[in-house]
Amino acid sequence: TVRKDTFSNEIFQAFDLLFGNWLQSREIKVRLAVIGALGQMSYFLPNEKLEEQLPRLIPVMLSFYKKQTESFYISKSLCQILEASVILGSRSLEMQLDPLLTVLHSQISSTLDSNSPLVLKNHNEVLRCFSVLACSLPDRILAFLIPKLENNNEKLQMGTLVILRQVINSASIQMESKRP
Repeated sequence: TVRKDTFSNEIFQAFDLLFGNWLQSREIKVRLAVIGALGQMSYFLPNEKLEEQLPRLIPVMLSFYKKQTESFYISKSLCQILEASVILGSRSLEMQLDPLLTVLHSQISSTLDSNSPLVLKNHNEVLRCFSVLACSLPDRILAFLIPKLENNNEKLQMGTLVILRQVINSASIQMESKRP
């Protein structure tokens, strides 16, 4: 049988090389491929290495939303990283939560071009990020979302409602205990 720990150190070496060298490539296609690979590799990193890398990895991934036009690939990779972090029970993830939620919320609250398949896929992937986070950190997610409903900006309110619907439907067990 093949187990995670059999190759996790080698995967970390490859992860470190991609993160440290190739992620900064000038070629957009190379950068997007590296972003995708980092997300997939995060499942196979040794737990302590993933925990150690999260404070660097999440801000870098979030910064790519400003640089890239194809946000779907970033969102998909980010969701994989979040899933691996939740499985691990990461403590570092909580420290990254505020900027993470702010950027993800802005992705949902921006204008949705329903004619673009990648924009729709990105929208769904960002909602999946919220679902992953809501399953492990429901209090923090709700504490972030509820005040957004009081904002006068209609786009923010609509984005918040879309996220709340997703979170309630996908993390119903965790949300059930939060009912007033």
